[in-house]
Amino acid sequence: MAEQEKTFKLDFSPLGEVTGRFNPAEFPAFSDQTISHVREANRHALLAMRSVLDRLIERLEDKEGTTQPTRIPVEEGETPTKGQA
Repeated sequence: MAEQEKTFKLDFSPLGEVTGRFNPAEFPAFSDQTISHVREANRHALLAMRSVLDRLIERLEDKEGTTQPTRIPVEEGETPTKGQA
């Protein structure tokens, strides 16, 4: 089966990283509930990444002697519904 035809693929790196890939063309085959779970998981992964980046920025600012950390306001929104994302 060609790489582009796979619905789901897991990649494992030598360092222990695991990457899951979904083929968007195959999403109609998934139920709405499954797609909703995938989107919610992506949202949580992005929030976790933002938290890590915020901490790294704070550490850099501590080293540079900045008195106030840089804060960028982020509005909390609802998870996009089907058809919005």
